Amino acid sequence: MFELFILIALVALVVLAIRGGSAKALAPLIVQRDGQCHLTLAPQLAVAQTFLEDIAGHFAESDHSSGDTTTLYLEISDPDVIVRNNEVYLLAAAVRGGVLYFQAIELPRTDCDADDRLEAICTFSEAVLQHHAPREPTDETGRVRLRASIDAIAARSRITTKVLLSTN
Repeated sequence: MFELFILIALVALVVLAIRGGSAKALAPLIVQRDGQCHLTLAPQLAVAQTFLEDIAGHFAESDHSSGDTTTLYLEISDPDVIVRNNEVYLLAAAVRGGVLYFQAIELPRTDCDADDRLEAICTFSEAVLQHHAPREPTDETGRVRLRASIDAIAARSRITTKVLLSTN
């Protein structure tokens, strides 16, 4: 009887060791389309890639200057992207050096308020764009066109957007 208990304990330890060793921190998904867009997505948001690439295509088709824009911070509600039983995720979008940058993360917590959401996406976006500060003066019309492209693609895709903040 005692030997059986020891055997079960050893098997449990081996299983836990194997599971613990194979668990790796998930890195963000980074997609770069040279000269067009750069996406940095939380691993759970890979499904949002098509939506963001469609925005980049729509934005590229519009007649726009290559001026840098301020960063748009948005809350995206997409029924096709569900993370932790929630169809809402956070998105930052900006143009730097003629390239459209997107950063998307899941909500930090399901019960977080608007300030927590804004802080989470700002922190993530600033870390990604730390070497891509906007050149002055920023292109206000480019920011408006970027927002229009986001809204146009969202409307086609049953996606709703809510602006959290636009920074300077």
